[in-house]
Amino acid sequence: MTILFIAGNWGGPANGIDRYIIETTRLLAARGHSCQLVYSREKGPWMTTNVPFTRIHQVPGLHQPPDAAHPKAADALEAVIREWNPDLCFFHSIHHHQALSRIVGLRPVAGMLHDYVAICLKDTRRYYFSRRLCQAPLGTRCLWTGHFIRKPLNGRHLPRLMNLATARRLVSALKAIPTLITASQAVKEAYLQNGFSAERIHVLPLFVSLPAIEVPTTYPREKSVLFVGRLTDRYKGADVLLRAAGSCRERFFIDIVGGGACLPRLQTLAHKLGLDDRVRFHGWAGPEQVHGFYQKAGVLAMPSLWAEPFGLVGLEALANGTPVVAFDAGGIREWLSDGRTGFLVPYADEKKFAEKLDLLIADAEKVKEMGQAGRRSVEELFSPERHSNALLDLFNQCRQEWTERSVKSQDSGDVETVP
Repeated sequence: MTILFIAGNWGGPANGIDRYIIETTRLLAARGHSCQLVYSREKGPWMTTNVPFTRIHQVPGLHQPPDAAHPKAADALEAVIREWNPDLCFFHSIHHHQALSRIVGLRPVAGMLHDYVAICLKDTRRYYFSRRLCQAPLGTRCLWTGHFIRKPLNGRHLPRLMNLATARRLVSALKAIPTLITASQAVKEAYLQNGFSAERIHVLPLFVSLPAIEVPTTYPREKSVLFVGRLTDRYKGADVLLRAAGSCRERFFIDIVGGGACLPRLQTLAHKLGLDDRVRFHGWAGPEQVHGFYQKAGVLAMPSLWAEPFGLVGLEALANGTPVVAFDAGGIREWLSDGRTGFLVPYADEKKFAEKLDLLIADAEKVKEMGQAGRRSVEELFSPERHSNALLDLFNQCRQEWTERSVKSQDSGDVETVP
């Protein structure tokens, strides 16, 4: 099968969506499938080293709504699809509603809904002036709550103002896609609240490869708590971890792996809390280096202050035998078993978060027990093989349904299709 990946963004340090595309491409190529890439916005230097794409092409403008700067984006994408004639198109973070509507009739199409961007003007499903999570569907309520205001783009000072009418057009285009995939039931439920068809959305959890280590040899672990995530905003909750650490009875190190504009503020907070000698800021780290941090830490902290669509770093920690303490938000509870592979803490409850950190740091045997249980759960439920099997089943189903629709359309003379 030839699969055309259509990505809104590509290049630069790999984020969660990039990593999914990279790892999935490798899985599919290893099983004999041919993978192609069309991308829209280039974020930085190429990431295609060791990614087995057979063809690559850029179509600017697909990562955003239609605008005057890219009037031919939909035409350009259609031209590539007609020339390359893939067996299936698999899109990620495409916000050009005209392009999405155009490709549905050309080839079988599946899309991955990685987040809430299409159904939340603020994209976090969280209220603007508080930590409370928002359960409301996309609508006029988003305007009077201020959710149409987003932070400025990198290098700019003015906030972005999101357009509700444009967002609704994207939602309409996505609703017409026959096969949509989410990584968690939590994300699926959010789209169902916005009128999407339950039959068209399939939950397919993310995956991680098990590191080639003997996990029992990594215990006992250092008395340390690890945080891995971006520091570009407050949603990942690094400040929550610092405040919790300041109130814990146990004394432990805090390793913060990640970078972003909030780093100076976090360094100042660590100083105010008297944690200078215990907090270690490491900046961004590559995959192998991050695995080293996981295998040393006693706990991974995930004090996320938004509805995490999945929370892949938690799964990576479990694969390395590291238990997780996390706020119960979004899709986290779908892979974190409370009391078995870590602890789920009521959302935004910093006091209880500190209590669970204390409990694990003080009990090396509990860390080992939960860590090994976490490793087993990843092996059984979140393996690459399990994911690729389910994904290919969906692709084959999508192709079969598209063929049946095409035959009916051709018989009635309604739709032109690519042979």
